[in-house]
Amino acid sequence: MKHLLPIALTVLLLACCTTPGEYRAMRHGLDSINGLNRSDRPFSPADVQPYVSYFDRHGSGNDRLLAHYLLGRAYHEQGEAPMALRCYQEALAAADTTAADCDYSQLSRVYGQMGDIFYDQNLFRLQLHSHQLASYYAYRGKDTLAALVNYEQQGAAYMALDILDSAIVIAENAASHYAKYGYPSYAAVVLGSIIRPCTSTGNYEKARRYIDIYEKEAGVIDKSGNIEKGREVYYFAKGMYFMQTHRYDSAEYWFRKELLYGKDYSNQNGGAYGLAKVFEYRHQSDSAAKYYSYAYAMNDSAYMEMTSAEIAKMQSMYNYTRYQETAWQASRKIERLTLWLAFIVSFVLIISFAVYIFISKIRQKRIDLERKYLDTLVQIEQAQSDIAFLRGQQSDNEGIISQQSGVIANISMMIEEKDSVIEKLKEEISEILKKRHKQTESKREADILNSVEYKAFYRNVEKYTVPSENEWRKLRTKVFECLPEFHQLLLANRQNLNISEYNECILVRLHFKPSDIVNLLQISPSYVNKIRKTLLKKLFDKEGKAEVFDTLIQDFS
Repeated sequence: MKHLLPIALTVLLLACCTTPGEYRAMRHGLDSINGLNRSDRPFSPADVQPYVSYFDRHGSGNDRLLAHYLLGRAYHEQGEAPMALRCYQEALAAADTTAADCDYSQLSRVYGQMGDIFYDQNLFRLQLHSHQLASYYAYRGKDTLAALVNYEQQGAAYMALDILDSAIVIAENAASHYAKYGYPSYAAVVLGSIIRPCTSTGNYEKARRYIDIYEKEAGVIDKSGNIEKGREVYYFAKGMYFMQTHRYDSAEYWFRKELLYGKDYSNQNGGAYGLAKVFEYRHQSDSAAKYYSYAYAMNDSAYMEMTSAEIAKMQSMYNYTRYQETAWQASRKIERLTLWLAFIVSFVLIISFAVYIFISKIRQKRIDLERKYLDTLVQIEQAQSDIAFLRGQQSDNEGIISQQSGVIANISMMIEEKDSVIEKLKEEISEILKKRHKQTESKREADILNSVEYKAFYRNVEKYTVPSENEWRKLRTKVFECLPEFHQLLLANRQNLNISEYNECILVRLHFKPSDIVNLLQISPSYVNKIRKTLLKKLFDKEGKAEVFDTLIQDFS
């Protein structure tokens, strides 16, 4: 910034006329800033702006391409994504792709940076398109590594879009080319990224092979078998592989390892969810419920953290620097408008901060409630253990001599006190569960009704088509994740329900109308009503109309 005035004066003098020497000096300055960019050293939009102004008047297409790209990089590093995208678009407009000397490598970098911004904004289709163009121009610029990196990123976009087959194919092709051109660690890392998709799609042999390659060649696993910090999600992928191949002991080991080393909310959620599924398959319902509960708490915390990050992004879009620099380039009329915008931005920031505080308080209350719940469970277990010990002492003393009657009476009193403590703790547990139920009920309902799995069924209703088995599998999984009490009800009665009854329970719980259920299950309207009356008797031991069953089943969350 301290060099801004001399640079601005230089550009002003060069505005009227320029010479080859002056051009070389400005080009040298632009290349120096490009060197800072390549070495990840900081520079500001004010450092780049004079070169943009100069080369817009006196530069070639390649000069303008680089200048606008570096201005975009400066804004990008300051967190001002809208300004960065605007600069990247201006860089693309400056490039002359018909020229023989077009800098295709630089053009590739512009598209690559745009793809990164679209990924951060969850605009995965735009990310995919940007990385496709980035890879194309990198090949034209003979930058093979950049072409492969951007090709790999297309797989990441397909992964985010849940198009797993395409993501797997791209990752395998990228790995093959990385190995071909002498980048084995890159190949191993990209194969590691599709272990979980391979498992999800039933390609267990591939998943096993890629686990071995990743651990041997990626260079991120130490001699003790621990992955480098920040990559703990790998433990979840490996755990899911073992769980899907029915090796539950191994799956439990890797999920527990994720819980131990992955301290962020996402890893805590993943590890707890994995353990819950393991215990569910083992039919250990108490342990499964415990870890499902913890997974839900961590999922809520991760959601709050993500929301806070989104607020921070919104704030960065409207920071004072942006308007200060816009005013520097604008006329007096724009400056007056900027004052109004600054007022609006201040208001937005105040509201954003208030929302952030509100969300933080809600998150803290949920965490505190979950800790109290777990602590109370531990106290109950301890009291029950104490009672068992005291009963043993009581039994031992009853058979000795009559002089021990005082000791026995004392033990009986202690047992009564422990029973009283347990009853109070159970009351506390009941109150905690009521509070937690109120907190999570509406969110769970919204989560499932807004889910991809539910919407897929809704599309089947609209199109009068029948869901595939894969769609049923995904919906059941989503229901069990979001509605644990309903899941427990079905689990407890699973032996008494046939597949039509089981599926109709799920559809009624999700508020599908009887006419929708007729289409989704391909059964008659009268049979839909008959099943609901049958389920009323089986699940609730009551006789009555089908609508009574609807009311009762929809109370489960």
